[in-house]
Amino acid sequence: MVHDRGTIKWTSMMLPEHVEKLKELEKRNSGPEEKEADPQAIEEWNRLILHSKENGTVICISFLKQNRTVNISGYVTEVNPARETFTVTDGNGYCTAIPFPSVTGVE
Repeated sequence: MVHDRGTIKWTSMMLPEHVEKLKELEKRNSGPEEKEADPQAIEEWNRLILHSKENGTVICISFLKQNRTVNISGYVTEVNPARETFTVTDGNGYCTAIPFPSVTGVE
């Protein structure tokens, strides 16, 4: 079995402009970058999540799943601090477990 170094061995044969374009293309196709939310936003998200759990109010949550932003609307049925997840049930009764670190927005 041949063990090569992938694209590393081809970089010496490529023009610098080509290498730059390939890096841009890879960055564009890698998906959205995870941004660190500010502490005030996280505090507000936690408040909305707990309010939804206590009162059954519907909230809209944006989170990253496989490098794509997913939006889901529903109410929070369970919060699990040990696993750092919470469960959202939508209008059809479908439950989705969402990890806290992947949340990008709560409305």
